[in-house]
Amino acid sequence: MAGGGSSRARQEQAGAVGSGVEMLAQDVGLWPRSAERRDRGLCHSYRVGLCDSLPGGVPSRQDVSVGDDTGKAALPGSAGVTPDGFADVPLDGFAMEPLDGFAMVPLDGFATPPDGFASAQLDGVALSPAQPAGDLLPAAPDEELDGFAAMARQLLHVSIALVSLDDGDRQVFPGAAGLIEPLATTRAAQGAPAFGHQVVSTGRPLVVPDARAGGRAPADTADGDLRVGAFAGIPLVDARGRVVGALCAIEHEPREFSAGDLTTLSEIAAACSWSLVRRQIVSGLQEATHAAIRATRQSRLLLRFSEAMVHTTTENEVLAAVRALAHSALGAADGELAAGDLRAVRRARLPDLSSAATTCWLAVDPGADLPGPRAMRSGRALVYTDQTAFLADFPHLRDDPTWAAGGSRAFLPLSASGRPLGWLGLGWRAPRRMDDDVRELLSTLARTTSQAMQRAALIQQRREVAHTLQDALLSTLPVVPGLELAARYNPASASDKVGGDWYDALAFPRSTTLVIGDVAGHDVAAAAEMGQLRSILRGFAIDRDDSPSELLGRLDRANLALGSGTVATALVARLEATDPDDSTGARLTWSSAGHYAPLLVHPDGRTAQLTGRSDLLLGVDGSAQRHTWVDRVPSGSTLLMFTDGLIELRGHRVGERLEVLRREAARVAGEPLDRLLDAVLVAMAHRDDQDDVAVLAARPLDPAAT
Repeated sequence: MAGGGSSRARQEQAGAVGSGVEMLAQDVGLWPRSAERRDRGLCHSYRVGLCDSLPGGVPSRQDVSVGDDTGKAALPGSAGVTPDGFADVPLDGFAMEPLDGFAMVPLDGFATPPDGFASAQLDGVALSPAQPAGDLLPAAPDEELDGFAAMARQLLHVSIALVSLDDGDRQVFPGAAGLIEPLATTRAAQGAPAFGHQVVSTGRPLVVPDARAGGRAPADTADGDLRVGAFAGIPLVDARGRVVGALCAIEHEPREFSAGDLTTLSEIAAACSWSLVRRQIVSGLQEATHAAIRATRQSRLLLRFSEAMVHTTTENEVLAAVRALAHSALGAADGELAAGDLRAVRRARLPDLSSAATTCWLAVDPGADLPGPRAMRSGRALVYTDQTAFLADFPHLRDDPTWAAGGSRAFLPLSASGRPLGWLGLGWRAPRRMDDDVRELLSTLARTTSQAMQRAALIQQRREVAHTLQDALLSTLPVVPGLELAARYNPASASDKVGGDWYDALAFPRSTTLVIGDVAGHDVAAAAEMGQLRSILRGFAIDRDDSPSELLGRLDRANLALGSGTVATALVARLEATDPDDSTGARLTWSSAGHYAPLLVHPDGRTAQLTGRSDLLLGVDGSAQRHTWVDRVPSGSTLLMFTDGLIELRGHRVGERLEVLRREAARVAGEPLDRLLDAVLVAMAHRDDQDDVAVLAARPLDPAAT
């Protein structure tokens, strides 16, 4: 060992802390000099100095000298100096003063009190009350912690060293050196070692030179042949600063532990604590990562649920979305969806969710003792992990082939604002764990399905109202002798099935007035405005025998005078039979307010668009001049009137579309008008159609043919 005040030699067997140096032992301090992570553990070194309470103050480096091979420091003028002039305080290679910037952690009170036990408080360290450590490590050997125990056993020359973790009513030893069977295998003992438990419960280091002194040795220390004669333990803390265990040094016979021993044990305990902290951090990061992955998966599934349901407008579309989601996202094998209330319910069963086969909705008694109706009536989800649990609630279904086999089942009530809407049932072929994540997904699926079903019901009601309105606004074509009539209407609004296009036909004794028009807009509001114009024009047509241009002029002035100001196009045509026996056809007078001229289709397939000029559309200027044009419709020919939705299409020229109309009309010129109109609509249909379409056809009949 090198001499001088700067010596760094460690004395493993330095002088014991005893009565001759009690005061010195009380004033021994530990300062962490550095704490840095190196590979697997924490390299934690200390510097030891004497506190100010020592007589003569804190000695400087030159006041300390290293004696002979005892390794003791000479403290001139100090109390507690042994006859050979050396204090029983091991230098252990430490300087005498703390480094600036490091907190002092003194080990106060290592002197042995009258009861024969020594204890020490780690001041300056935030230690929480003891916590069960079963969540840290199991009762099994751990290579790293075994290494810490072996190090402590070797450096302190003790029989046993343990990394002991408190697990409630027992101690587990993931790190151990010197254990014999059965503890070497079980690595756990009920309440043993009691001294280690005391370190954990108090959160304080414990030094027991003689465990048998004063009869204080715990009865259970003989468990597993620990045979505790002397004990030293340092608390082990976790990432939250909670005391979770102790690094224990155990000797079978009484012995003194030197300050160097305790310093060494403290250093190893610090590294061991860091190992536990590191494991907690890694485990926490892994758990956080897994939680984030689960949360991301949940969020994506919830987004899928919302996206799948947001565009559904009918019960069958909701059913198709539920089928796809339940099978792909939840792994369900079969299911059922019911719509209704406590008075009447319709149910669609899905025996195989992997199949896209169509199904039908059948009536079910909402008061039946079945899982779906019960869930709807109670408003509570019924979730069963296996068939046994299911049949415990519904024993009468044991012999029902519908419920004869299966694994987990879930029946989820559907509701809106507390009002029952039906239920959703799902089944799996095998039992599955219904954890919180699965239950959240089921709850979300039920909620989005409820919203979709409510929306589908409202849309259906709106459609029914719209159909009623449209039926009221679109006239039933009259039966006119010698004249064949047919009409079609296709609305642009897929949801309302109603729009602003209209047609009308009024039969008078010697003439028939035909009307077709288009109000701007494709919804219920446009239909309502169309209805006003239609009613006004009907009244005018019956009131007096005006020409088509006069009728449109009166209609436009009334439209503006009444304040509605509806903008629309319209065409009024009048067919007059000059003589019942005239086979040459009918006289045609017509006038257009911004509308396309009619198309004349001859029986032989020739087509011609009438050449009269179109006047200003309605709703702009009530004083605008309007014209009536005169043509003739031969018997057997077809007068085809249509709205702009038939020939106007974004990205296509009107002339090209008119040519398509001509060719198709010519192809079916000889067909009955109903077939002719259907063929024309099919030929002119396009996936990009965004406008209402109304068509009206009139064909004077040859008296000889009738």
